[in-house]
Parts: sequence; C-alpha cells; structure tokens
Amino acid sequence: MYQREGFPNQRRCVLPRPLIPQILAADTQLSNLLVTDCGYYPHALHHGCRRDHGLRSVIVIACAEGYGRVELPDRQFTVGPGNVAIIPPGAGHSYYADDTEPWTIWWFHATGSAVDGMLDCILDDRSLPLLRVKDMTWVASLVDQMIDLLSGDGARPSLLAASAAAYYLLARLGIDRVPLDAAGDDPLAETLSSLREHVEAPVSTAELAARAGYSASHFSALFMKRTGMSVTRYTTQLKMAKARELLTTTSLPVTEIAQQVGYADRLYFSRRFHTIHGQSPSQFRSHEAADDLIAMRSRTTSKASVNASGAPGSST
Repeated sequence: MYQREGFPNQRRCVLPRPLIPQILAADTQLSNLLVTDCGYYPHALHHGCRRDHGLRSVIVIACAEGYGRVELPDRQFTVGPGNVAIIPPGAGHSYYADDTEPWTIWWFHATGSAVDGMLDCILDDRSLPLLRVKDMTWVASLVDQMIDLLSGDGARPSLLAASAAAYYLLARLGIDRVPLDAAGDDPLAETLSSLREHVEAPVSTAELAARAGYSASHFSALFMKRTGMSVTRYTTQLKMAKARELLTTTSLPVTEIAQQVGYADRLYFSRRFHTIHGQSPSQFRSHEAADDLIAMRSRTTSKASVNASGAPGSST
C-alpha cells in the first residue's frame, strides 16, 4: 500500500488550493510561474501516487539516493541517484519508491504560463522526461529554499522568491542536464560542453554532427531546438562573451584577444565585434574603463558626503 506523505523527517509545504486560482488571476508576475507544492522525502519507503488525468502543474522529482519508478501512458522508467524526472502538465502518471532501496527526493509542483516554454528548453522528447545532473547539490539547495519560503509568512515577496528559485532551477536544467536515451548518453550535451570549453577551436556543423553520430541536418535541428540558435550563431556568441571578458579584465592587445577566441585576423575579429556590439573592441574597452572610473568616483563622493554629514563613526 503506497502513501503520498508522512515519512520520518520529511519537509512539505502546500499552498491552499482556493488561493492558487486567485493568485494566477490577479498577479501578473506570479501567473508566469507559481510554485504550489514542494517538499523533501528522505528514504520514502512505500511512497507512491497515481493520477490518471495528471495535474495542471509540472511535477519535478529530483532523486538524491535510492530508486523509484515513474509510469506514463506510453513510457515507464526507473529514477535513480542523480536523475530528475519531469512530468508535464496534463500527463496521466503514477510514481512510487522502490521497495528495497526507496528514493530520497526533492520535489516541487509549479504552474503558470511560462511552464510550457521552459519544458521546451529542457526536454528534447516529452515522452521521455528523464534527465541526469552531475551534481544534485544545487538542485536540492533550490528546492530547500522553496520550502523555507512557502512555509513562512505566505506573503507575495515570499511567493515571488520561491517562483524565482523554481525558474532558475528549470532554466539551469536546460544548461546542465543530460537527457537519457536508450544508450544512457547524450552526445549533444558533450558537444555543447566542448564548445564552451574551447571557444578558440574552429568548428563546422558537419564535423560536430559526425562526432555526435548524427546527420548534419538532424544535428542542426537538434541543436536549434536545444539552444534556440544555429551552430554558427552559438559559437559566435561564445567567442564574443569570452572577448568581452578579456577586454574588461585584462590589458591584452586586441590582436592577442582575437587569437584567444579563434580569430587569426584581427581586422575580421574587429568587424565581427563591431557588428554585434555597435563599437570596436578598443571602444568597448575604453567605455567600460570610463564607466568603472565614474562608478569609483561616485562611491568616493558618496562616502565623503556621508562622513561630512555626521554619520555614525564620524566626528560631530
């Protein structure tokens, strides 16, 4: 016999059900994403739930230890340590802890107009909504924050902060997650990681597709779905982000910065930089330095004004 809650040392917080439609109807920001339920179930022996018609909310179950099982109308899968199961709104489902090694899970439900778009960024295949994360610590920390916030005063700032934590968690899953396929791997995730680590390396869509084991057209479609942009645009964004970092944090010559982000020709790099930023690399560096100087002078002036006015610690 399975039970939904009541586990030793569990934490659980649920918004009053009559309150949820009122918030969604009256609050523009919270109607985008509202955390309605969240909790932590350690070693949840006999935990289980069945909902034939699903919920209006997305259900996120992050497994830290042990095992469980999720069943959807057309798919069943095991959830183990490091896995995150995401049950889309409206999907009939059941889930339950393993009888021998019951799971320890951090979980939450969220609803709102932003949910569907977030799931598009996270899941390549909604019929297999199972991911793997390399580090469960940050997931657990964010759900823990949601629990603290919803179990507090219930005021709007607390609800907004809980929603912000959920929004960040879902968005970060879109970056960190490794979707699980039949082989238990995701070559596209490895490709993205390699591109981020080696922004200076020359790449081509055909070469990346071959490494990942896809045709060029299929790879391009998967890449667009995952990142929202083409391979060329994505790699350019990475190169320019690195270039901005080097321009603002080092005194390296522009020629050397161009080489470090993969452009052998400084003039071509400068043209590409100008096209994207509306100014040359040198102008960008000068403007950033000027902004820093203005900010520093502003802080110095403010500090002097406070001391002159007789703030605590000054002579009066």
